[in-house]
Amino acid sequence: MDLKLNQDQLSQIIAGAILSQITDEMRADIIKQAIVHLTTPVKDQYGRASSETSLQRAFNLACDRVAYDVANDYVATHPEFRAAMTKAMEYAAAEALANIDEVREKLAESVVQALWQKHDR
Repeated sequence: MDLKLNQDQLSQIIAGAILSQITDEMRADIIKQAIVHLTTPVKDQYGRASSETSLQRAFNLACDRVAYDVANDYVATHPEFRAAMTKAMEYAAAEALANIDEVREKLAESVVQALWQKHDR
């Protein structure tokens, strides 16, 4: 016998089986734990807490995505703006290349300064 279920069906079956075994008390506890998790500041890979919670991070990511979509749509539907941005980027690139030695020196100074700042922590 070859039984095939798609991922959605399998997820629904598993969720139904789990939910049918959970008591109201367990369900309330799970919800409380989820709320605590969403509202507790996230720790980085070194165990240091940030000021950002999982909920705040999700909200920020959603805002970033919406801002990206709006900006992308604006650039796609406003050729005059796209042309002005292209011209500004071409100018910036030309300036950077015209002064490549100065740019290289500033970049090297910035890297050294950043490394020393990180080292001094």
